[in-house]
Amino acid sequence: MAHAEGPGRVLLEREEDVLSDFAGILTGTFCEGELEALRGEWD
Repeated sequence: MAHAEGPGRVLLEREEDVLSDFAGILTGTFCEGELEALRGEWD
């Protein structure tokens, strides 16, 4: 959201923190070492 705070000044405000809503949501989804193995395929 943006608000005019006076001549030449605009204040921007974040409505919600989307990242915090999803951070850690997949914890425990993969077995230990599985993600490292998949990332190794990218090289």
